[in-house]
Amino acid sequence: SNARNLWMGTFHSIFARVLRAEAKHLGFESDFSIYDSDDSKSVLRGIVKEWGLDDKLYKINTLASRISSLKNKLIGPQDLPNHPNFIEEELLAGRKRFPELFVEYQKRLFKSGAMDFDDLLYKTWWLFNTNPEVLYKYQHRFHFILVDEYQDTNPVQYEIIKMLSAVFRNICVVGDHAQSIYSFRHRVAYCFRWRHRCAAVLVRFDVFHPVYHQLPIISGPFDTGNIDIALFVLCLCLGVLVDIVNVDLHYRVVVSGLGI
Repeated sequence: SNARNLWMGTFHSIFARVLRAEAKHLGFESDFSIYDSDDSKSVLRGIVKEWGLDDKLYKINTLASRISSLKNKLIGPQDLPNHPNFIEEELLAGRKRFPELFVEYQKRLFKSGAMDFDDLLYKTWWLFNTNPEVLYKYQHRFHFILVDEYQDTNPVQYEIIKMLSAVFRNICVVGDHAQSIYSFRHRVAYCFRWRHRCAAVLVRFDVFHPVYHQLPIISGPFDTGNIDIALFVLCLCLGVLVDIVNVDLHYRVVVSGLGI
């Protein structure tokens, strides 16, 4: 029976489930539509055409990427006035109406009872920030949290799991920043800090879980050779930060105790 309380899935699938359950707090019905990339671009294409904008400046792929990037950096259309650098970049690119377009895009999604793929993250973060009783509910639903492939998290995912784990602090994240291949999807190795590789890290796991211990092992956790597998499993069970890093044919495990 306890297994039925276990939630497993991607960030997007789990947060879609949360949003459907809490849709009323955002003014949506629980059966809202989820727009894929083609749907989102169709909405943008309609705005560009109706407003008579130059489609050589307002390229649909560029607009879609820009909006996605902003949402994953926790910047909604209402936040743009507080981020003059973004506005300046759009002006230099000849897209002075981008802020208006962003607002209109979100209005059309809402009117259609839809969220785009990035909204599944951004609106979950917004939901938790503006509805403390909802955040409290899910903080106490998820006593233990495990995030795999943590090197591929982005700012909005980072902030959500930080909020969810704030009460019980039982969180285990597993990843290898050297295997991060999704920087083009707005992931910036937010989880780990290595002086020689992560100079651009902005927000890190160690900011809110600062206690570190480094434990060397001889081979990777998925190799079939000699390995202290008991140590690796123990890390997972106790709720610690595990970073497997290949350095000169050796590996290191970085463990962060969470005060459990």
